[in-house]
Amino acid sequence: MGTSGDAQGTDGNNAVSEISAWDCFFGDFNTSSDTNNGRLDNGVGFGVLNVRGGTYPDDQTVCRFIFND
Repeated sequence: MGTSGDAQGTDGNNAVSEISAWDCFFGDFNTSSDTNNGRLDNGVGFGVLNVRGGTYPDDQTVCRFIFND
């Protein structure tokens, strides 16, 4: 988190920077499809992950992100 409370990170530096709400994650990672919800930041771009086996039922959890500028 930045000093103003905003999330921040450096993309493509092999260090995952992410924010989460419930079972949904948004960050500078590439998601993998393994059962460990693995995440890597070895390329350019952003990812959204609805974690498998999290706190809430997998078949009922929907990740929705709203960005205000």
